[in-house]
Amino acid sequence: MSKVFERFDLDLERIMSSSEIKSKVIPQKRELLRQDIYKKKHILLEGENQFNGIPKTIIVGGDYGSGIKEDVDGILLKLGLPYKHIELYFEISK
Repeated sequence: MSKVFERFDLDLERIMSSSEIKSKVIPQKRELLRQDIYKKKHILLEGENQFNGIPKTIIVGGDYGSGIKEDVDGILLKLGLPYKHIELYFEISK
């Protein structure tokens, strides 16, 4: 089965415009984010750049049709982490 990957970028503009949101972006949430994504059986790639210990970019992958965007949106909402869905990537096999 083909894999699909979805990129999410931390919404820095939103974070900087709200002290309430900024206070929720804490390093401890990185591990919670990882755990929740792994519980959904998805692959997680984290970008090197961070904001307060949280990766500025994550790419989440899994089987095509596995509901990645919905799963990640729910996890981010629960954790109060403002990411924007940026792009969708498809695995190309021979």
